[in-house]
Amino acid sequence: MGKTAEADKTWQHAIEIAKPAQLYAYARQLQRENRETEAMTMFQKVVEQSPNDLFGLVASARLKSHAGDFSGAAEEVKKAMPFSPNEAQTQALQSYLAKLNAKQDINK
Repeated sequence: MGKTAEADKTWQHAIEIAKPAQLYAYARQLQRENRETEAMTMFQKVVEQSPNDLFGLVASARLKSHAGDFSGAAEEVKKAMPFSPNEAQTQALQSYLAKLNAKQDINK
């Protein structure tokens, strides 16, 4: 106990070395815990690490959607479509597009 500074340093190192998929999954977990501000920070890290792959593009869409830029978010989802690894992911992306076209936040 009492090693808060050491724990914080270890946590920051873990975040620095995490892969985009890991950071994205962690951001989604934060959203489920209603820790939206922290989730958006993690999504930003995903975008910084990998702006042009599936996770970076969808993270960017989530950030734009959160800010109310639904058309910008829809464009990011469209860019992510070719990176979809399977039908389930493609369907999820299509559902994001439908929500965004209806001016609904995909984070909710």
